[in-house]
Amino acid sequence: MLKSINAQMEFLSLWVVSHPIVSKIVEFLYSLPISRHFIPLFCRMFQVNQQEAEKPVRSYHSLRDFFIRHLRGGARKICSSNQAVVSPVDGSVVAMGKIRQNSLLQVKGKSYTLNNLLASEQNSKRFLNGKYLTIYMSPGKYHRVHAPFDCKIAETCQIGGLRYPVNHFSLKRVESLYCRNAREVAYLNTGAGDAALIMVGSCQVGSVHMAVDSRYKNQESKGIEARRFPARSFQKGREIGWFDFGSTVVLLFEPGMIAFSDTLKIGDEVQMGEKIAQFTAQC
Repeated sequence: MLKSINAQMEFLSLWVVSHPIVSKIVEFLYSLPISRHFIPLFCRMFQVNQQEAEKPVRSYHSLRDFFIRHLRGGARKICSSNQAVVSPVDGSVVAMGKIRQNSLLQVKGKSYTLNNLLASEQNSKRFLNGKYLTIYMSPGKYHRVHAPFDCKIAETCQIGGLRYPVNHFSLKRVESLYCRNAREVAYLNTGAGDAALIMVGSCQVGSVHMAVDSRYKNQESKGIEARRFPARSFQKGREIGWFDFGSTVVLLFEPGMIAFSDTLKIGDEVQMGEKIAQFTAQC
């Protein structure tokens, strides 16, 4: 009985922190100028490499300003091979593999469906029997998201939802967590096939920004909004969007499109620009 009560309390606490109102309050607090004084403590807590930041720590106006920092020139090397697929973010690999029977692994023992992730049965069909890769960005990581290969983007989709934390503790306790959280999907078109990049919002992430449409900020919508526009080209390594706090990116690939690097495995730390896969056909 005690276990049952503890489980209920854990889920209730996760539900409370997932509410958009909590994200708004936290966003307000870490946007205040006084919050800049907590940046050194934040760097120590999350082992942030301050030397990689574009500016000295004292130059940031708030803690939020530091969260969404740019990197200094040359801090990341983009793999130049035309056949290489690179990591779009800095983070740790939490799941990867083949999409089997519309199912993707969330964490050992838990899965979720492709249909629910994309909120579109039609778009899901493109990726059945394809491959996926999930990368978790902890709070101290660089929070900007970049193109994993040369591509064109002409379609995105905003999917409203909550903001459960996306750490291991939450992934083990919340069913289909990525499908419950607010997220933004960008469909990436290449000569080698189509892919999707899903930016999953998280606890205290007040917004998900997409460079494809600078007018858009995924904040508290509860619905689904598909958007089509003239295709925009993105070179490998070019910024696609950013988070206001640590979160997760899921990559989907059509069947036969890529092969993961032999050395890549769950638990690995990857950096933006690092090779994670290669196209199986000549681009």
